[in-house]
Amino acid sequence: MTRPGVSVTRPNPGTKKLMKAKENVQDIFAAVLGRRIDAADGTGHTGTSLTGNLAKRFFAGECRVLLYKIVKEPHLGHVKKLHLHFDVILRILSSKNHSIDMDKFGNLCTTTYVDVLTHFKWVDLTPTVHKVLAHATELISNNMCMGIGHLSEEGLEACHKIIRRFRVSWTLQTSDQANLKDLLKKLWLRSDPLFYSYRRVVRCPKCGLKGHRRNCPIYDEKLNQSESDIMVEDIFVDLE
Repeated sequence: MTRPGVSVTRPNPGTKKLMKAKENVQDIFAAVLGRRIDAADGTGHTGTSLTGNLAKRFFAGECRVLLYKIVKEPHLGHVKKLHLHFDVILRILSSKNHSIDMDKFGNLCTTTYVDVLTHFKWVDLTPTVHKVLAHATELISNNMCMGIGHLSEEGLEACHKIIRRFRVSWTLQTSDQANLKDLLKKLWLRSDPLFYSYRRVVRCPKCGLKGHRRNCPIYDEKLNQSESDIMVEDIFVDLE
């Protein structure tokens, strides 16, 4: 029984069904990704688990084979195709030193956009997805037909950890102004080319070259490439 004047809000059955379906998807992909999708960040910082590193693992082939557990026919084939195409498009966008065949890349973006609008009419595309599918070709064309990986903010965000460490332990604590001024001095000193030349160079344990640690292009054979790897190399002009 409830007291007079007190309203009780009962959960919507449809909402409970959607939450249960979301938990099922999170449990299926957690076995491969190592953490749950769209969950609270467990590292102590604000935000969710939707990060760039998680997205790279999500669009890999290991997750593509799990789609049959959550998607039923006749949509399974279309979802797997979109999963593959988004993997290729994002890898092309994040590339840095490769020339891109704009005809092939533009056709891939247009085909993916049309597939979404044709087979998933109930989906509301976010502005970010629209920019990627509709305007990525124009952006890469203005960048001399090369990827825009050099515009990534990963390096800038990686400095946040260094700045927090400097402000706590290695800067003046007399006032906020003195703290920030001392911080800028130390960051300028850290970016000096002479000091930067003493930075430890991380080399690949397989071939000994620097610039990569995983997916060594010399060690890995052509037969071990995935479907998305073959599509990416086909779009790169300088790899032909």
